[in-house]
Amino acid sequence: MVISAGCKSAAPAHPPSSVNAVALVNQFVTAETLGTWRSADSLVRWANCEGDPAEDQIPVTRSVRLGSVELGGDTAFVLVHYEVVGGAWSDDAHQAGPKNWHFRLAPAQETVRYGVFADSAGRLWIACGEFHEDHTASSQFSKELAHFDDRSLAAWRRASLPSAK
Repeated sequence: MVISAGCKSAAPAHPPSSVNAVALVNQFVTAETLGTWRSADSLVRWANCEGDPAEDQIPVTRSVRLGSVELGGDTAFVLVHYEVVGGAWSDDAHQAGPKNWHFRLAPAQETVRYGVFADSAGRLWIACGEFHEDHTASSQFSKELAHFDDRSLAAWRRASLPSAK
């Protein structure tokens, strides 16, 4: 699956350098895989975009790899490859009880093409788009594992993901 992000505001006529574009996307990917989505959000220019593309589940990610950089117009596009092992989601703990987290095994390779551009003040942004920004590393689920139902915990183990210590 390849997803491309590309809505933006007026910007200088040249793209940011590949080094600067990769640095910004790396900062974004680090924040999203650590589960600090507000930090990731702060790097995306949401102006003139329709809503938040986030879904009801979190893609649990085994690995992330930054790929090539393509220059086009005033934007540098950075490819990011995600190895997704499945999806996790939670129910309201007050209604569902202590086993309110779920995991479904659904291996997939996702590639997102993040567009990086400079606004009129020269600040670099990631263009908003139809990409899911919550690719969380499996290592970040240690607290949630205790709240997985039995079926979810079995699926987690089948995927050979890290368990709580």
